[in-house]
Amino acid sequence: MESRLGLTAAAHLVSARPNIRYADLDSHFLLAEDPIVGGAEYDGGTITLPTAPGIGAEVDPAFLERCERITVA
Repeated sequence: MESRLGLTAAAHLVSARPNIRYADLDSHFLLAEDPIVGGAEYDGGTITLPTAPGIGAEVDPAFLERCERITVA
């Protein structure tokens, strides 16, 4: 299962390659929380890619603040 970060990257690949006819790009709907800002937008069976630089998605800084941190010394 992936967040919209990985799915947005995959959607960019799928949209650029006409030989890819089918792709399963909806696993983020199963996540308890979507930690991504921006990214692909879903409307039924239609995926709209962002126009922002790069893939147009990033991890929400507020989500990262809540994550456990481990320091290796």
